[in-house]
Amino acid sequence: SRHRDSLCRLCSDQEHQVYHHHISSQGNRDFAVMNRSRYLFNCMMCKQDESTVRPSTRKIILTSSTLYNVWTIDKLNLPIHIEIESIVGGRVRDLTRALIMLYLKYPERLEIILIAGLNNVGEGQSPEEILDEIWELKQAVQAHSQLHSHTEPGIVSVSTLLYAPKFCSLDVPASCSEWQPPHNFSNR
Repeated sequence: SRHRDSLCRLCSDQEHQVYHHHISSQGNRDFAVMNRSRYLFNCMMCKQDESTVRPSTRKIILTSSTLYNVWTIDKLNLPIHIEIESIVGGRVRDLTRALIMLYLKYPERLEIILIAGLNNVGEGQSPEEILDEIWELKQAVQAHSQLHSHTEPGIVSVSTLLYAPKFCSLDVPASCSEWQPPHNFSNR
């Protein structure tokens, strides 16, 4: 991938250099704070100016390239502010690191939707290994809530994996009668 050689300054620290393409709401907010841009930043998801002051509950989508460029859809009109962290080629563990580096240093409660895991599948990880990575993400959010004594703990919701064409087929063995496509069906 062309972005594999790009150092991610958001996810890297003195001990670890991380290379990936990362689109970040928190990165945009931090950039606005550093440049004192009227204490507002243009939210790529909401498509309007948002305060650089962090809300008491942060609503975040963590995703690989599954939702990459969703913010470019003109018809996207969200009724609430939602932040997004999108890492092209990212696995669940990469998104957990992004969350740790960008959000867990702040005390706000977190509501997270995880839409990722296809790159874990593509890497050949077993379901148990993928679930372990999801569990680590959930544990990080739980520990964050305990550390900051949230009366209502943070939550992580996990989306079902979407079926990516490169990981599935409609070729069903003749011996399998569960589903047979119509005779004129063309598997594309």
